[in-house]
Amino acid sequence: MIRAEAPSLPLRRKADDNRGERAMFRAIKIFLLTLCLVLPGLTLSGLATGLRAQDDVHALIDALGTGGFPERDAAIRALVASGDSHVSQILQQLSDGQLYVNSEGGPVLVQGGTEDEPTYSDPITGEAAADVDPDMMSKVKINNALRITITTMMSQLTLLSPDRSARLAAAEGMLKDADPANLELLNSALSAEKDGEIKNTMEAA
Repeated sequence: MIRAEAPSLPLRRKADDNRGERAMFRAIKIFLLTLCLVLPGLTLSGLATGLRAQDDVHALIDALGTGGFPERDAAIRALVASGDSHVSQILQQLSDGQLYVNSEGGPVLVQGGTEDEPTYSDPITGEAAADVDPDMMSKVKINNALRITITTMMSQLTLLSPDRSARLAAAEGMLKDADPANLELLNSALSAEKDGEIKNTMEAA
């Protein structure tokens, strides 16, 4: 009777290695397939979150065009509290009289162009607004009290800016134009400031 010889040790090791490689390749394929399924979902989720945040800021901007001066003051403060990166730009546009709203209601838009041929655009994206009747658009008005609020809020944004040079410039500006009304703002910024030079400037103001 002829007995089948057992595979030699090197052959068995090679077979084991092949099985290990196939298992590893299967694991890699499963991992890559999982990434393909999960990453688009994460990307879409992040995009949706960003769009929702943008919608929230748009709602705060639109609130600038409703109600009277007290409501506008509250809208300015809410806009600043949102922490959105466009806030400084929007407050500057409000101060410069560039924000307009349809007298019958609608979104607040930025007016550009000329007096004879005005154009209107989204205050965040800059996208041109279509089908806007200039005759129906009214400037978002502010009074002296609101100007003070805007100045204070913009100073707050600058004093708390991650940009060191911006914070230093704001502190130096307050030092030149000392105003008791800014005391609370300075104390708040001072408690958060870590830079020695800026801190000394704030204390001097």
